[in-house]
Amino acid sequence: MIELTPDQERRLRQPERQAMIDEAIAFLQSRLPTLYQQQTPQAHAKVLGQGYDRATGFGMTRKELIHKYMLYGLSAPALIEGEAVTRYFRESEQSPDLLAQDLLALIEMPPASTTHQGGD
Repeated sequence: MIELTPDQERRLRQPERQAMIDEAIAFLQSRLPTLYQQQTPQAHAKVLGQGYDRATGFGMTRKELIHKYMLYGLSAPALIEGEAVTRYFRESEQSPDLLAQDLLALIEMPPASTTHQGGD
């Protein structure tokens, strides 16, 4: 088995990376127009590209997880830039896809109801 340098691996992923950025921008434009209009397409592409690089750098392989991670990174930059997220992925023994799935599920969880009090 041959080992690729990080630069060779990045170049091999370039077409996939660009396709995922394009898909994410199209999703923003059609499903989240308010968020889409907050930045230029170039600014979105830059952040989405950083999200893709970060997700694949953590070892995520499932396209749907990478896509969600990229999109959530637009409104939660700490996902892409944060040290806590880096530690979360680097220090765990679980697969990066399982870690991402857990992290994204937490983000998607609705907030606890303010009308329900504990101890009922």
